[in-house]
Amino acid sequence: MKIILSSMLFVMLVFMSSCGQAQNNTSEKQISMLKEFYISYNDIWSAPPKTIPYDVLANKADSLNSIYCTTELRKKAKELSDGDGGHDLLRGDFYGIMIPKTLSVIKDSTKSNEYIVSYTAHDTDAYGKEYTQQVTLHITIVKEGDSYKIADVK
Repeated sequence: MKIILSSMLFVMLVFMSSCGQAQNNTSEKQISMLKEFYISYNDIWSAPPKTIPYDVLANKADSLNSIYCTTELRKKAKELSDGDGGHDLLRGDFYGIMIPKTLSVIKDSTKSNEYIVSYTAHDTDAYGKEYTQQVTLHITIVKEGDSYKIADVK
């Protein structure tokens, strides 16, 4: 009887360990995906002002969004942007350029499929004075087919 209980306990421990490892691998893939997205998204919008027309940048961003974001999020982001550079849902309320080495993506341990993306960004105010700001975004990820996509940004 002790052998059976010991065997069952061993099997349960192995199973729980493998489930935790699979979840950890998923989190690592999602973190990597979010880092790739935000670095690429920042590269698009960090072009020197007025060197590339806004509509060209918007098309590049939309192509990137089609890879990394759900259709619903893309629609919501377009509605908020007014089509002319209004609110950018994917960057929160801040339009500055991300300083790439400050990008951090961590799993939100209190919510499933949520991550916290933070970075320092710099910009210039209306008087030409440069400043930096810490940006923090709460990102929800969903699985679509074989890939993960950004479903919501808060």
